Amino acid sequence: MSKFVSIVLVGLFFYYGCEAVVLTGGHCKPSILPKSVIQQLIQKPLGKHADDDRDDCEMDHFKNCNHELAEKLGLENLDNEQTVANALNDIVAKDLTNGFAELCKLGDSYLDCLGPSFNKCISLDNLENNAGLDHDTALAFIAMIDTLQYECGPAYTVINSNFNCLIATQNIAKDNIEGCSKEFRKNIILDPKNICRDTQEMVDCIVPYYDHCGAQVKYAICGTVKTAFKSSVPQCKIECEKFKGRVKKN
Repeated sequence: MSKFVSIVLVGLFFYYGCEAVVLTGGHCKPSILPKSVIQQLIQKPLGKHADDDRDDCEMDHFKNCNHELAEKLGLENLDNEQTVANALNDIVAKDLTNGFAELCKLGDSYLDCLGPSFNKCISLDNLENNAGLDHDTALAFIAMIDTLQYECGPAYTVINSNFNCLIATQNIAKDNIEGCSKEFRKNIILDPKNICRDTQEMVDCIVPYYDHCGAQVKYAICGTVKTAFKSSVPQCKIECEKFKGRVKKN
């Protein structure tokens, strides 16, 4: 079972504010929520990332793993999240048959490199205080990793076996899906306190466009949103069961 996730799939288009991205080549900057919303809403995320002891992350080893990943992506470093997102996106866009699986393998090698220090290094405290990321960029990076682990972990089989349907839907229904995302972003900027309600409404708006891909695909899409937001707004309990069908672990 793969452990990493594809940035080019259903999650990071509408959940990270990428309002005009499609699978076949669109680029974007991953940002989990607008900065104004982050400043009003987001505190240190709950769960495994909040309590990790950053001193347990060996920074030289962390930097070596990041350097190795950057080389494989054809980059000098991983300092610019937009450049990283685009490079990950390109892996799949250039090979729609095998690109997703290849991206998962690339991610696996990164997580294998980090090994037991993964949770310590990929933590808000470490990314802010040792790696020098600002708060919202660190949150976006954690959300990206979490989403990648979901899509190439428990959702891998569903996504990989329905990849053509996902691509076709994202191209055909692009304007509609973007409309759901734009409405979400507009609403949370106007009133961030309702982010949980607005997130659920965005999911309910997007998922029906994938009806023809099957119940498991719809459940996986909802799960991607849920995973992408969990580190930033863990108080939001996004309901996915109503889409019926579950992603089975391998």
